[in-house]
Amino acid sequence: MEMLPDIWISQTGLQLHSLTTFISQDSEFVDWKRFLVLASSPLPMPSRDELFGTLSRFMDIDLEKTGSVSEQQFLQLHLWFSEDSEHEDGLAYPRFKHLKQLLFKIFCNSKKTAPMLNYEDFLLYFAMDENPIEGMLRALSIVCCQHMPSSSLFQPEAPALQKETDTSTSFPVGKNISDEPGGNALITLQDFVKVFHHGGNEFSDKQRFQGAEHTPFSQDRLSGVFLELGASETESLPFYILYQHPIIEDCLHICQRFKYHNLKNLLKCERLDASMNEGH
Repeated sequence: MEMLPDIWISQTGLQLHSLTTFISQDSEFVDWKRFLVLASSPLPMPSRDELFGTLSRFMDIDLEKTGSVSEQQFLQLHLWFSEDSEHEDGLAYPRFKHLKQLLFKIFCNSKKTAPMLNYEDFLLYFAMDENPIEGMLRALSIVCCQHMPSSSLFQPEAPALQKETDTSTSFPVGKNISDEPGGNALITLQDFVKVFHHGGNEFSDKQRFQGAEHTPFSQDRLSGVFLELGASETESLPFYILYQHPIIEDCLHICQRFKYHNLKNLLKCERLDASMNEGH
């Protein structure tokens, strides 16, 4: 306990429970890796360009295209932050160098004889953004290895939810993003599954289709979207076509999995105390 910052030591069990509930709104479970990323101050979160550039560097050294790198490869690769020593009280301390070593230990598959790190999975944890739509688009860009449209093209609020009784096959027009950069990025069913189910169990959706056979993030429902749009489960479709489907539009707007939470601010936030009191 003595090694924890004061702000963590001062939290009660109920406050910590409230915190974990707040940052795992899309799941009944806390993804401990995501939690550690959120708690890893002062490690900076990458920009979209830095994220994509890091992915490109991983792919360049992955000569056998296995999707994984060794510890030596990981430590030699430039990520998105400087590893220069920091000076505290005149003494140099390689904080980020040690953080990089720790990142490999956290994200590698230690069950193998020679631990390997899946760099797509690793980068998805750093796709988070304060704007959850931006976080989702960043995640899709990693999985698809293509740039996605700017989040500025999308409304921040969730769209009106389509009624279950609506049997119309016509889809909302949505925004005309086919001519925007990233609007024609190709996405497969498995790309969506990787993103919507990253880091844990299938979402328990409480905002739409309550009591329905499948959640809007389930593979069966997403597969139905591709079939309705005339594609098989293995074919890819342009982003702008997929976004015009109400299920994909809703998924993009209601998914909170890639929302970045500043834990330091949350620990000081009165909302945690308020939500804790609501539980009594």
